[in-house]
Amino acid sequence: MSKEIVFEITLNGKTIHQCNSMSIQQAFNAHHTFELVLDQDALDDLGAHTLQHSQDYIGTDITISFGEHQSSDTIFKGIVTEVSLKQQEGAWGNLILKGYSPTCLMESGAHFASYEKQSLKDILNECIKNTTAGNIELSNHPVYTETIEYMCQYGESSFAFINRLAAEYGEWFFYDGTILCFGKPSKQEVVELVYGSNIASMNFSMQILPVKIDHYSYKSSDDAVLTASLPSDVNGAAAYTKKALEVSDGLYSIPVKQPIAIRIKDRSGLDAYAKMHKAKLAASTVLLKATGDCPKILLGNLINIHVSKKTDLGDDYHGEYIVTSLTHYLTGTGSYSNSFEAIPSANEVMPFEADKPIAQTQLAIVTDNDDPKGMGRVRVQMLWQQDTPQKTDWIRVLTPDAGSSDGVSKNRGQVFIPETGDQVLIGFRYNDPNRPFVLGSLFHGSTASGGGKQNEVKSMTTKMGSTLIFNDTEHSVKLQTSKGNTVHVDEKSGAITISSGSSVTINSKHININGSESISILSPSITIGSLGGDSPTNTVDVKGKAIAIEGENTAGVTSKVLTMEGTDEYTDKGGKYSSEMSEIKINGGSKIIMSSSDTDIS
Repeated sequence: MSKEIVFEITLNGKTIHQCNSMSIQQAFNAHHTFELVLDQDALDDLGAHTLQHSQDYIGTDITISFGEHQSSDTIFKGIVTEVSLKQQEGAWGNLILKGYSPTCLMESGAHFASYEKQSLKDILNECIKNTTAGNIELSNHPVYTETIEYMCQYGESSFAFINRLAAEYGEWFFYDGTILCFGKPSKQEVVELVYGSNIASMNFSMQILPVKIDHYSYKSSDDAVLTASLPSDVNGAAAYTKKALEVSDGLYSIPVKQPIAIRIKDRSGLDAYAKMHKAKLAASTVLLKATGDCPKILLGNLINIHVSKKTDLGDDYHGEYIVTSLTHYLTGTGSYSNSFEAIPSANEVMPFEADKPIAQTQLAIVTDNDDPKGMGRVRVQMLWQQDTPQKTDWIRVLTPDAGSSDGVSKNRGQVFIPETGDQVLIGFRYNDPNRPFVLGSLFHGSTASGGGKQNEVKSMTTKMGSTLIFNDTEHSVKLQTSKGNTVHVDEKSGAITISSGSSVTINSKHININGSESISILSPSITIGSLGGDSPTNTVDVKGKAIAIEGENTAGVTSKVLTMEGTDEYTDKGGKYSSEMSEIKINGGSKIIMSSSDTDIS
């Protein structure tokens, strides 16, 4: 089945009204392609066109328009990306032009970029602005309007990135021939089609597929796992869609668990995602394929199909459908035909899935560690984010031990938060580029000095210089501060040395100092006292089998009441002995013996 139409082709300022053949392939979430075969003299005099002339058309804009009565029913604007001159059997040959929709300008190569606290609309605008497709006419009206905390374009072309956004958030994304559309259009024209008239063939299919999925998402700020099951039905679904879902539920009755593909803020976001996912699966259950000759069919528009009464067939296929892919064919005589695919118009979400890039570990520099929520998180810039304002949101830091216990509610484990300016290695939860975290820190040529010969030295050092050093060569452990205060454990000699430039204070309810051989306390001034204020009531006891108190010049003992007692024998000895008392009493019990070579008592 084909129909005679009028068409017009504009190329590099020249208008063409005839061609040998033309085809345009259009689809949702894809670049459109075209192929145009012209006689050699379509653009120049016969025989004048050469391969040298052909290069003038590569990279130029082309407009193809056609219709049943006027050439403006369908308009396609594209870019010529390939030109060839085909000749055979001595003929002048044909000029073949191939190309894409202007969306091909968004394929400038794999790119890295990040977006923070922006909406889908803002992300799309910025992404396209940074490509050579920035002048493309854009209709940007996504259904999802929430602010996205962090989104990463990871090793993807801008077109592939936007395609992924459309798939993950359930948005429409297609080029209608002149306008790039993101989000469902507010108005869609309806074309009436009749099988047996302008529809030559139809293939209506239904399929079942697993639709029982339990999604989950972990919220680290609340230490909570959120879960949501896909809803049992889809609002407004077509009858065939409902039947396919009903059978699918019965055959695939055991749900599977899957992490949510996007980051969400709360339970309502998870529920909304589950609803969208079910609608996307529902849109995959029913598909209509058809061929015909109506040139008014446009990608993304609606068609209403009826069955011709002349066929004596039932009107089972009747109803509205959304055209999701479309191919136009045109012969040199102006004979037009098409083929297309469509899904029931009740579907709000396109049945499109996009591959998410697998994020690999990345080097990064810490830009901030002052977590506003006090959770020990940091912000970093990966290498591709540097020299731009781009950075991650607040991300967690992996540590060998972290958690809580009955006795410790927070910070049980090892707390080492990277400092600003540190180089760190970034990993990604689920290999998702939107879920980064810090795997650990890395030394580099400007910060590393190694562990010495044979790697004998291990250490931990804070940013102010406090250091714990394990030296296997010296068999020692040393804790030191930036001002030289140290605790040194020498395993070889068994000595422990505590050094301070100011004072050392030991506080405890009970303190025991035991020396198996000796205890030495040396200082220009030594004070031993007891706690208790101006009138202490506590006592100080000094006990031992042998106690020697020696003052090189003098020794003084002062008290209100002074008692010195030798239970067996008491001896005072010195070069001279002086005793001055207001009153002296000497009681010898049974005997007092005093002897001297010269005794004077007065």
